[in-house]
Amino acid sequence: MILKKYTNPKEFLDAHGAALEKTEMENNVLLGNCYNLVRENRIPENSYFLNASHGAVDASSVKVSPKIILSGTDTESVRTIFNFYAENKIDYKGVIGDSLAAELFAKLSGRKIFQRRITLIQSLERLRVL
Repeated sequence: MILKKYTNPKEFLDAHGAALEKTEMENNVLLGNCYNLVRENRIPENSYFLNASHGAVDASSVKVSPKIILSGTDTESVRTIFNFYAENKIDYKGVIGDSLAAELFAKLSGRKIFQRRITLIQSLERLRVL
């Protein structure tokens, strides 16, 4: 398992933006925060840009506010990101992300799930021409 920490959102996007955009629906909050920071040329204090993987993008995390934004499909990668925050005693006020990643993170931290929102993702099968 490889955990990579980036010092700014541009480095993070340069390394993983294209892969995350392939599943943009699942990663839109994470990507949107990073692109806004790049556009504003700003890096908030105590921010973190992480990717954990077996070689591809398996789980990513961005912390630019009191809440952690998390995306991931691999439990070992999500656990690696959780361990980073726990071992470094990084304070956070919650986790925002897809249910697999966020619920596992909550379980590992021993925190209750405050709110669940369901996102349905469907593929576009036909384009309607007006």
